[in-house]
Amino acid sequence: MTQQAIASPKEYQMFIKCYRGRADVVAQRQPDGSFKTVPGGFTYKRFLEQIEERNVYCLYNLNAEGAVGFILFDADLFPRPGPGARWDELIPKFRAKKEQVIGLMQALEKLGIRREQILVEFPSVGFHVVLAFEKPLPVQQVKAFARLARDQAGLTYELPFYPHEVCGYGDRVLLPLRRNENTGRRSNFVRDILSFDPATYNETPDFHPLARLQLIGPGVVEKAVEASNSQDYERVARVEELPLGTTKLALYRGERVLLVNQNGHYYALGELCPHACGPLSLGQLRDGEVNCVWHGARFRVNTGEVTAGPALTGLVHHPVVLKDGYVWLGPSQP
Repeated sequence: MTQQAIASPKEYQMFIKCYRGRADVVAQRQPDGSFKTVPGGFTYKRFLEQIEERNVYCLYNLNAEGAVGFILFDADLFPRPGPGARWDELIPKFRAKKEQVIGLMQALEKLGIRREQILVEFPSVGFHVVLAFEKPLPVQQVKAFARLARDQAGLTYELPFYPHEVCGYGDRVLLPLRRNENTGRRSNFVRDILSFDPATYNETPDFHPLARLQLIGPGVVEKAVEASNSQDYERVARVEELPLGTTKLALYRGERVLLVNQNGHYYALGELCPHACGPLSLGQLRDGEVNCVWHGARFRVNTGEVTAGPALTGLVHHPVVLKDGYVWLGPSQP
């Protein structure tokens, strides 16, 4: 099937349902690599040019009322791969970024976002995670939600997001299905992040993820932000006290809590083993699990789930937010 046959008006409608920017201007890439603002929105003609690789376009995402139609979390490699980068050397880095994306998606689900409301793009330099709204939402509310999701995923310092700019035209967001100048490969949508393998991905434009994408209603974002604002978070440690791959005993309202930094993801769990109250802070962190040195029980640090007895129940966990160089915890959750 040709790209022209794939890029029908139906696929165009799917595309702009998610990627909704200003209708009066769009940015077009120039021969020198810069972008120039040109009148008119992202029309069907421009969509075809993007799909057929005859042009590259960007959206401006802030409307005249100070609202945006989508969030884009940017999980690209940093520093970015330079021209001539070897693809086989990038694969392990992509797989590490994939784990970050999975962690972000888990955090989003806890905030009320369903899996079918999450779109993932592989731009051949990392991943983009996109949430699209039924109607544009106030930019400050969207930014608060994006920070909340990123912080709860333990990715405060590793995951920029758009919207960032809150004045003028807002951010200039590169549209997907383009070819990256450094890798020489084309971006595409991801059907299933768990089974996605960057070593063997197909560059042919795949609109199936757009077809199944569901938009997010305004109440979901507002509810999550209000709930976060009302929670009583407490500062328990400095971020620098929890290096990569370590655990730390902390106290939250007098309760013993195990802080964990697993591959840059931050977690907080009940510190006492449910079997006989053994101190998990004396255990070892290995392969995403922590063990009890008393009787050998093991628990997943990202969920608290018990993976080896004699413990029969898992650990409670606390929402984690990194702010101003400190680790903050909210009330425990089962």
